[in-house]
Amino acid sequence: MLTEKKELKDVPLDDLIPYARNPRKNDDAVLKIKESLREFGFVKNSVTVDENMQLITGHTTVKAMKSLGWSVCPEVTQVFGLTESEKKAYRIADNRLGEIASWDIDLLRMEFYDLSEDNYDINTLGFEDTVREEIMKSVELPEEEKEFTEEIVKGMNIKKTQCPECGHEFPI
Repeated sequence: MLTEKKELKDVPLDDLIPYARNPRKNDDAVLKIKESLREFGFVKNSVTVDENMQLITGHTTVKAMKSLGWSVCPEVTQVFGLTESEKKAYRIADNRLGEIASWDIDLLRMEFYDLSEDNYDINTLGFEDTVREEIMKSVELPEEEKEFTEEIVKGMNIKKTQCPECGHEFPI
């Protein structure tokens, strides 16, 4: 059971000991984490070590930092009191739990569209090119194009129905 937690600053990367039996294969993710670190910096502390400075979480982040030439990790959470079984279980849970979440593709598409409109490089978001392109394929029309399309539809005298929950009208 966790008995103590410390937030360490500017920890030399060489002081962080990788867990030799880490079951997560993370080499393919290093490039994406590296791009994220380059773009945003170390915004969220994802590196956790035990009392002996052995990594519990953050293996990929540490590899990415090293590949960028960093010599220190800006923040590390050090935990005390966990049993070896708790450390192993947390390593697995930390990696697995993020995989369970899913994306609302329509909302994600809108976010991608907004970022693209702002000329933001969406290549830095961690999505493979093919996945990102598939998401962007069916981007909603900009508001001015929607209004133009609605004017054409009005002129065609098409019957419509209204959604009882949101009030949006749909052609039928």
